Amino acid sequence: MNSGATAGQFTNFTLYQDVNNNGIIDPSDLNVQTGISIVAGNVTFSGLSEGLNSTTNTKYYLVTCNVSASATVNGTIRATISNPPVSVLVNSPAQVNTGGPFNGNTMTIRASGTATKLVIKKITPFTAITGDPC
Repeated sequence: MNSGATAGQFTNFTLYQDVNNNGIIDPSDLNVQTGISIVAGNVTFSGLSEGLNSTTNTKYYLVTCNVSASATVNGTIRATISNPPVSVLVNSPAQVNTGGPFNGNTMTIRASGTATKLVIKKITPFTAITGDPC
């Protein structure tokens, strides 16, 4: 946390397995552990046992949390695995990447605003619009 963000502004951390690896939580994703709070600046997901096999040799995970309505605007939060205390049981042949730190993206708290309504009446032929939507 940085830029004025405090631990009390973030609650209910949840770990999801991103089953389809699309980076979005959707119905196919698995809730691995929920309801975790920040203690001494850290969030710990413990007691996990995630297996891999030859057809699913990679798993992707997402971490979410609730942000207080009174959270500091422009405050930031970032997930980091600094020294992974991970136990790995390997049946050869396999490759295990170890080390760290592993850093997530820095997320910035923005002031809430009014949503913009988008109405699509007809798309023929398909047209792609590019550019910054903000």
